[in-house]
Amino acid sequence: MEYKKPFDVEFLNRTQELIKDAGKTKYEVTFLLNCLLGLICLPIEIYKEDINSSFRLENDEVFSALTDKLNCYVTITEGKDYITPYTKLRCLRNGIAHLAMEAFPNDEGKVDKIEIKGSTRGKNHSIKCIFNFSVDSLKDFAAFSAEQLQNFIESKTKKIQ
Repeated sequence: MEYKKPFDVEFLNRTQELIKDAGKTKYEVTFLLNCLLGLICLPIEIYKEDINSSFRLENDEVFSALTDKLNCYVTITEGKDYITPYTKLRCLRNGIAHLAMEAFPNDEGKVDKIEIKGSTRGKNHSIKCIFNFSVDSLKDFAAFSAEQLQNFIESKTKKIQ
């Protein structure tokens, strides 16, 4: 299947559809983590690499929206003085990407909660975070992330036109 729209727009549309259907799969948590990793990596990588992209995050507006929502799931264990919305998302990205996670099953053996431990480094400091999600809150955060990124792209596209 080809991408008919710009990659970032089509990627977000498809990811939103995948998140809606996540509960239908046997591996819901794995599915959601994969979606969330893509949703976090897309703006981080474009932000770092392409200053002319429609994704350029002036004033960290998307990072701030995402981390405001993320705050109820995170405990900062090191580097509190250096944390920014960007570094908080980097910690989450790194925790997922490096598989620094632990799943906690309920009495039926189904994953009920997941803990993600992530870290990142600055010039003279390190930041470490622990993220705790229920399956519902993981799905909610993934859906919220996709929606925020979609809104941001649409608003930037309208400004360019």
